[in-house]
Amino acid sequence: MFRIPILFGAVWVVCIVGARAQDRHAIAVSGQQRALVEFRGDTMEVMILSENQTDTQAVVLGEMVATAQVEAADYNGDGYADFSVQFLGDRYHTPHRWRIFLFQPSAGRFREVPLPEGNGHVGRPTGFLNPYFLEEEGILFVQADYRRVLQDQREMYRRQGWKFTPQGEVYLAESLRPVEQDAPWTALVPLTAVHTVFNRAGDTVHSGAVYLFSPTDDMEPVILPVEQERLYLHDAPQPERRSAMYLVKGDHYEVLDYVEKGWLKIRYVNPARGNIDKYITVMEASSNRLDFYREVFAANDGLELTVGDLGVAGDADSVYAALLYMGAKNSTTHLETFEAEGVYLLYRPKAGDEAYRVWQVSSYKQSYPIPGVGEVAMWADNFVVWKDGAYVLDGAADGGMVLPSDISPGDYDYRIAMVNRRHDLALVSNAAMLRLPLPKVVWDIQQEQYRVQPLSDNH
Repeated sequence: MFRIPILFGAVWVVCIVGARAQDRHAIAVSGQQRALVEFRGDTMEVMILSENQTDTQAVVLGEMVATAQVEAADYNGDGYADFSVQFLGDRYHTPHRWRIFLFQPSAGRFREVPLPEGNGHVGRPTGFLNPYFLEEEGILFVQADYRRVLQDQREMYRRQGWKFTPQGEVYLAESLRPVEQDAPWTALVPLTAVHTVFNRAGDTVHSGAVYLFSPTDDMEPVILPVEQERLYLHDAPQPERRSAMYLVKGDHYEVLDYVEKGWLKIRYVNPARGNIDKYITVMEASSNRLDFYREVFAANDGLELTVGDLGVAGDADSVYAALLYMGAKNSTTHLETFEAEGVYLLYRPKAGDEAYRVWQVSSYKQSYPIPGVGEVAMWADNFVVWKDGAYVLDGAADGGMVLPSDISPGDYDYRIAMVNRRHDLALVSNAAMLRLPLPKVVWDIQQEQYRVQPLSDNH
């Protein structure tokens, strides 16, 4: 059984009718007209009853399934009841599909909405895929079929919103496009999609990055504060295209889009000049917000990553000045492993407030065990050793270079970031101190232990 809204005068009421495809379905089209919908094999018969006449139209639907049902709604907002024929799947393996029929008052008949390109499914009954309709907004939202899109290598959408005209046409009103995976950049800021609104002519009215908060895609725009004294803007997503224009601490800007290789397109609204669209780097946007993102990750995923100072003068055993460790604290998650795509070093000079630089330590896919709720455990225990003219890891994450070869001596803040396999938000550690140059710890084959090279060998 299901509910059908019916209009009496100016008031919509609900009538309960059978949900099975073989039943006859009654729809109150208006105060003077009603329709009876019935299925006969692969054909749908629609009988439209009015005060003076009865009109019958037949529509060949093709393949039918036992779970098909009919539901009435005013899809185009003209005051007349339309209806959809719904083929119900399990949403993940077999998508829901709707075919929509709009009532045409001038002709006294229903017209099927032509299906937008790319919303069908080869080999199955056609229809809008995995939809849900919000009557107040007059938008039919369609959830993407990820398997089809990935197989066909088409541009992927998480959601599309369609509107219907009184004449029975359909046009794209909005789209929600996931940010492309570009580790570690897309994982270092918690934006997940780009929301775009279109007018009826197909022109873009607005496009901006959004946070997503629920399976039905509740969302908010990504508006960030400037947290450095000066944030220089770029005319294009290229380091050499920095302009003389900058924002100051306390200003706010909206993130419009993610641009590959670690850039964001942003908009600043100037009271005198209006919208100013420029570019900044991901690290300029996120460097001073990484502790905030750690809290977001801990709140949503239940994990915290901890590292310690690396290369602190005065340690009792200088070997441990070159020990890199990571510890994990589990506050809420019941997952057993953290599936990592890579380990990254974020570093910047301790003096000043510049953006972190990023260095990939390890690209290995690795599963890290998560301790029980309320527990802390060591994740990785690595010596930073000197081998073939570079600092590399020797331990749990073997083989990766820890530092770029051109880094200057001095004191640095550093963090470790681990990107998960969804690339949606990185697990970022606390800030710790890194003092360069590190001791050059090497493996002594004869003694079968690590030793620090004499200072004379460190130059």
